[in-house]
Amino acid sequence: MFVLMLLAVAVANEDVEAQKALGARHFKRLGVEASADRHRWQVRFDQGEGSVRSDAGRVVTNLADGRLIRFSGVRPVVAEPRRDVVWSSHEAAMAGLQAYARRANVPSEWKVTKETFSLDVVGPEHELKPGRACVWLRQMVTGLPTLNGGNRAFLEADPHTGKLLSFSMTYLVSHEGDKPVLSVEQGKQRAIEALGKELGVARLEALPKVESVRLCYSLPQRDRAVDEPLSLSVTPRVARLAYEVVFAGTPDPRRPERIRHVTLVVDAQNGDILRFNLMILPAERTSR
Repeated sequence: MFVLMLLAVAVANEDVEAQKALGARHFKRLGVEASADRHRWQVRFDQGEGSVRSDAGRVVTNLADGRLIRFSGVRPVVAEPRRDVVWSSHEAAMAGLQAYARRANVPSEWKVTKETFSLDVVGPEHELKPGRACVWLRQMVTGLPTLNGGNRAFLEADPHTGKLLSFSMTYLVSHEGDKPVLSVEQGKQRAIEALGKELGVARLEALPKVESVRLCYSLPQRDRAVDEPLSLSVTPRVARLAYEVVFAGTPDPRRPERIRHVTLVVDAQNGDILRFNLMILPAERTSR
């Protein structure tokens, strides 16, 4: 880690060779065999990120600290179902992906939220679907999720080869508040009051019923300056303790076959409206 920090200092000054050296370290940690001929490697600096592209894939790092934030490998060209399998079961694939997560410095306490696993298979239209193993992880703070962003990671690998294909991570979200000042009922009433003032914007004829209220953390709807020089992946952000208030869906006045869904996120400390989300979905999708 100390070496990575030293490299990060050089990389922050957009030193091409230092970025290549940092990229080489990340390739090695991920078990990626990149060409030793670094003269062919392509380096790019943009919005606080540094990327290195080699014959074996691309790594993107945070220029401020040298940490890996994205990786994309070379996907194999599969002409027919492969017989050789490194991870033959869901359990083996998840263990392999977790090992990659540790190599990429994903915190071990992050919770798995979704897993998928499949081997090469021929579909009903005779198309070949290459096998893939994926895992989604995210940070839970005092057991609460962070909505609309937060610290999370995604990994995808080829179960037939055991090689990593894709990785991404965000880790710069901090969390404010551990105990709510507003009660659940106060948070609910604040959302009702706020929506009542915006019925025209939401194109609602009357206030819908509240379906659910839950405590969570949430990022504000607009927490970045328009001229922010850094990418979202490398910008420190703050999530607030909040109540997510979900209202019952109501038919769209102009298109009754579509349902309008409104969700408000209320700051649990001061009652500010952090987010006002409106989604319009087909009625049949809503009823599933």
